[in-house]
Amino acid sequence: MEVRYTAGFDRDLDRLRDTQLRRRVDGAIDEIEAASRLTEVSGIRRLTGVGPRYRIRIRKYRLIILLEENVAYLERFIRRSNDYRELR
Repeated sequence: MEVRYTAGFDRDLDRLRDTQLRRRVDGAIDEIEAASRLTEVSGIRRLTGVGPRYRIRIRKYRLIILLEENVAYLERFIRRSNDYRELR
């Protein structure tokens, strides 16, 4: 699957200082790239009420993915407590 990054996602990763968490994010991105469909990615769930968006939970954070055709746009990497507020 093709993966593209948004400016918000890049900004969120630049703020990330935890190297173990960064490795888990990189692993999730690799898994998305290797999958032919998002349903093949482990731990992925659809977000309700915010369009065709999905999330992967990584510790206290969520990796927010917007799916358009066969392209996965990595939108944000934010704390779980802020995810719906940030997406509206």
